[in-house]
Formats: sequence, structure tokens, C-alpha cells
Amino acid sequence: MSAVLTIILKYVASTLTVVLGVLGVITTVRDDQTREITRQGWTLLICIIASGIIVITLQVFEDVQKEAERDAAARKTNELLEQVIRSQYPLRDVQISCSIGVEASRLAPFPARFLPAVTAARAAMTAGESSPAGLSRSMRMNGAISSVGACRDSGLYPRPDREPFAYALVEQPRFVLRFYKTPIASAAYPYRYSPTRFSPSTVAPDLEMLFRANHSMSLNNCVEYDFDASALRLEVSDLESDPRHWRSSGRIISVPDLRGAQLFIGTWSMGSTTTNEEKLAASGLRTVRLEIGELDSLWMSTDSMTKHVADDGGVFWEYRFPATTDAILALSLRH
Repeated sequence: MSAVLTIILKYVASTLTVVLGVLGVITTVRDDQTREITRQGWTLLICIIASGIIVITLQVFEDVQKEAERDAAARKTNELLEQVIRSQYPLRDVQISCSIGVEASRLAPFPARFLPAVTAARAAMTAGESSPAGLSRSMRMNGAISSVGACRDSGLYPRPDREPFAYALVEQPRFVLRFYKTPIASAAYPYRYSPTRFSPSTVAPDLEMLFRANHSMSLNNCVEYDFDASALRLEVSDLESDPRHWRSSGRIISVPDLRGAQLFIGTWSMGSTTTNEEKLAASGLRTVRLEIGELDSLWMSTDSMTKHVADDGGVFWEYRFPATTDAILALSLRH
């Protein structure tokens, strides 16, 4: 029913109600002797009731129509705001940094050279000496040194000729992030199978990003020893992903598109099988720092993830993003 027709009918019904009211005053509706309602009275009463029902129905219809218009206007406004927000937070210039925990025994022979040196450096720094060149340290709240690390400019950094396994783990990490706008069951994740299984029972991701080190830039990768946990920790920084190689369905193009989305994190191999270094890097993953454009880094810990084991023994992690944009942005405050 059009708005014009509704208005016309509303005025006609209102006029009819007034006319019937006047007729009710000048018309004999009851018999003077029997006091029963006359035929004219019944006719008038039925017309008044019908007129009232028409007026009420039209008013209800008008209210519903106005509410629908308000809802449509609100949806349009929200859509415009959504487009503005999406344009403010596009997925661009994406980098990740990772913290990987590894038992020292897994990196032999590197720990045999590294551990005595950092232990001696810790003792020297505790005694008040300055940090040796190329070494860093982390402090507890009470001022005690909790860890000592060596970065690429330190002589304690893994050597490619003598400690190739440790060197490859920290120097050549490769991670893959696969996003799903609508979460799936882990059994439907095609990359948990070896070989990868694309079938009616699996679902391709909405966005896939491959990350690797850019060796044309100065990397800030470090190896730290955590004295409290008696474990080595590899700090891998600023792994890059070339957007030209992203695989995308177009459903995830901005930070707001990540609301409630699902993320799988694992390693990717340049060969046909996953290497031991890649398996160790994935299983030892502790934190991932996701950098998007000008946003503050988004911190994600494996404490808030679900660990899965693929058919080939490789590990991958499942993460669910918060349901609101504000909550996603608040991940930058959790470190």
C-alpha cells in the first residue's frame, strides 16, 4: 500500500467517523417504547465500529511503515559507517614477528657454545659490569636478570657453517596465516592433511598470506636464553608478506572484516615435505605480533589458541578474533 493511498484512506475514515458521530446524535437508535436498538441504530453502530477498526488498522500500518523506514535509514547509516571504518583499517603492509620457545637440547651443538657464554655474561652483568657487545638482557621486577640474548651482530649468534640447524631456525623462518571469515571445523581445514586435501568436505581459506624474512633489510632476529624456564627463545622480527601473492576470496580486506574470524597459523615449506626446522618452529610458537599498516601491533599468544597436529606431524594453531573492532584493536594493549 502506497503512502499516498494510506493518507487518503486515513482521512476518509476519520471523516466517516465524524459523520457517523453526528448521525448518532440526530438518529433514533432505540425504540421509545421497547428501548431496543432499532435497525437504523444497529446499522449506525456497525458503521462506527467498522470505521474505528479501519482508522486503527491504518494507524498501525503507518506506524509499522515508519518503523521500517527508520530501520532502513539506520542500516544505511551503519553501512556507510562500516565502509568508512573499513577504509581506515585496510589490510596492507602486513608483517609478523614471532617468539619461538625451544628446548636447548633440540638445537645441538649450538647450546654447547651459547649457554656457557650467556651464563658468564649474566654473572658479569649481575656483578655490575656493562653488557658485552651484541648482547641484550631482560630484567625481573626485583632487578634480577631473567634472560640474556644475542642478536645478529653478536659473535654468539648461530653460525651457518657449524650450527646450521639453529641458524636455519632463526634466520630462515617461514610462516603462513590463513583466515576464514566464517569459522570452520578443524577437520575441514585442507592443510591439515598430507597431501593437502581440497574436497567437498574441506573449505579453502578466504585469505592466505605467506611470510618470510626479507634478507635485503637488516633483520633484528635474536636468540635468548630464559634462565627461569631453562629454555632457548628465538625472537624473529618483521617477516614480510607480498600482497601480490595473497590468495583472497574478497571477504577479508580490512581489520573490521576480522571480527569473529578464524585464523590458522603454521609454517610453509618450499619443498614437498615439512622440514624438521619448520616443525620445531611451529610447535615452539609462543606469541605472534601482527602489524597492519599504521596500527599498533596486535599481540596473539598461543595461550589463547588451540593446538592441532597435521598428518605429517607438523603443528598448526587456531585462533579466533574478538567479535568487535574495538576488541581487536585492544589486542595491542595485551602485551
